[in-house]
Amino acid sequence: MSNIKNHINNIDSKINDYSLSKSLFFLFIIFTVGIIIRLYYLPFDLPLTLDAQNYFWYANDMSILKTIPTEYNSHNNLWSSFLSLFFSLNLSNNILDYMNMQRILSSIISALTIFPVFFLCKKFFSNKYSLLGSFFFIFDPRLIMNSLQGIIEPIYFLVGISIILFSLSENKKLYYISFGLAAIFSLIRYEGLLILIPLTIIYFWKFQITKKSILTYSICIIIFLSVLFPMVDARTQATGQDGIISHFLSNQKLVSNTFTGNEIGNDRFDFKNGLINSISFLGWITIPIWIIFLPYGIFQYFKKFEQKKSILLLFSMILVLPALYAYSRDFQETRYLYILFPLFSIISLYSIQKVDKIKNFKIIFSLIIIGIIFSSIGWLEYKWIDEEYEKEAFVLSLKIKDMTSGINSFYPESTYLQFINLDKKFPKLKNEINSIHKLLPISQYDTIEKFLLDGKEKGLTHLVIDESQKQDNLRNKFLIEIYKNENKYNFLNKIYDSNDEGFNYKLKIFEIDYTLFNQYMQK
Repeated sequence: MSNIKNHINNIDSKINDYSLSKSLFFLFIIFTVGIIIRLYYLPFDLPLTLDAQNYFWYANDMSILKTIPTEYNSHNNLWSSFLSLFFSLNLSNNILDYMNMQRILSSIISALTIFPVFFLCKKFFSNKYSLLGSFFFIFDPRLIMNSLQGIIEPIYFLVGISIILFSLSENKKLYYISFGLAAIFSLIRYEGLLILIPLTIIYFWKFQITKKSILTYSICIIIFLSVLFPMVDARTQATGQDGIISHFLSNQKLVSNTFTGNEIGNDRFDFKNGLINSISFLGWITIPIWIIFLPYGIFQYFKKFEQKKSILLLFSMILVLPALYAYSRDFQETRYLYILFPLFSIISLYSIQKVDKIKNFKIIFSLIIIGIIFSSIGWLEYKWIDEEYEKEAFVLSLKIKDMTSGINSFYPESTYLQFINLDKKFPKLKNEINSIHKLLPISQYDTIEKFLLDGKEKGLTHLVIDESQKQDNLRNKFLIEIYKNENKYNFLNKIYDSNDEGFNYKLKIFEIDYTLFNQYMQK
C-alpha cells in the first residue's frame, strides 16, 4: 500500500511541476486514448442514418460535380464541403468506406477539441487542473456517441470553443482570428451568426469605446465578411439563397428529411414547453460525468466576480438560445446543449480545486480519473446503439425491397432502404440512384383509415410495422395496435413476419387489400 501511495505521490509531484511542453505531451496521450475509444465503438458495418445521410449525399454530389449541388438546402453546408475534399480522393468504390471516412473524420475532430478546451481551462486553472478538464470533456459519453454519427456538432464545437478561447485573450490579433472563426462558425450552422453578439459586447467591454477601438472593430467585421462572403456568394449563385439570412427569414415550419420521408419538429412555437424541456435536458446531460462536481462548482464559480467568468457565461447564454428555440418546437435531442460542456468542465474544476486541500487528495485525484473512465464506458455500453439490432434492420430492408413497392415510413429504420440497391459502383450522384420505394410520411395521421385513404392515391401498397420497442415515441398508436392485434384488420394480409426466421428485430409486412378496405369503410 505504501508503494502505491509513493507512486501516486511521484505522479502528483510531476503533475504539479508540468511545463507547457509536458502538459501537451500528456494532452496528446489523452487525445490518442480518446481516438481509440471512439474507433472501438464506431459501427463500421452500418450505413449512416438521419442527418448524417444528408451531409453525406451533399458531400458526395459536391465531390463529383466540383461545385455546390443545387437540389439541397443551401444552409449548414460547410461540414459537407469539408467532407467533399476527402471524398474527391476516390479511394474506394464501396459506399460504406466513404461513410466510415465521414465518421472517422468526425471522431478525430471531436478528439482534437480537447486542445482548445485545455487552453480555455488554463485561463482559469493550472496545467494539472486543465488536463483534468480536458479529460472530463473527451471522455463524456454523449460527445463520444455524437462524434460517431458523422454529423455537424464536432466541428461546430471545435470552432466555437476556439472562438471563446481567443476572445479571452488581451491580444487584439487573436481577436481578429476570433471574428474569422465566427464566420466559419456561421457557415457550419446558420445560428452560429449569434456569436457576433457576445464577441461585440466583450470587445468593447475589454477595449473600451474609443476611435481606435471602433476602427479596430471595423477591421474585425471586414475579416468576418471576407471569410463569410465567398461561401455565401457561392450558395447564392447556385441556389438563390445565402443559407444564413435567408434561412432566418424563411419561417420554416416542419423540418422534413428528404431521404427518409419523416417529419420532425413542430410548426407551433411553445416557449413554456421549450423552457421546461431545456431545464429537463440540462439536468439529464450532466449524467454521468458532471453531476457530482457541478453543484458545488457553481457556487464557487459565482462566489467571486471575474471578467473571464462573465465572458464565458455570456457566450454560454447566447449559444444555448438555439437549443431553447428547438425545444420550443418540440425537438427532443440533447445534442443542442453539448456546447455547454466546456463551461461544465471549468465549473467542475472549481469543485476539484476545493477538494485539493484534503489530505489524501492524491488518491482522490486518481480515483476521479478512474471514475470518469469507468462511468463513461459503462454509459456507452448501456446507451450505445444495439449493433445487432441495427444490422438486422439493414438485412430486413432486403426483404422489404423484394416484397413491396410503396410503404409507410418507419423512421429511423426505414433510412436503410436507400442503400440496399447500391453495389460497389460508387461514387455516383444521388439522383443517379434509382428510387426503390415510395416512402410515405405517416406521422401526421391519427387513424389507419385516414392514412390508407390518402395513401391509395400516392402509391401505398404495403404497411411495414415493427414492434418498436425503441421507437414507441416515433410510432403512430394505430400502427402499434395493428402489430399487436393484426387479426382485427381483414383488409391487411400479413406476408412476412421476421419472428418466423428468428430475428430479434420484430417486423411484419402487410399487403393492403383496397377492395376489402373499401368494404370496411362502407360499413
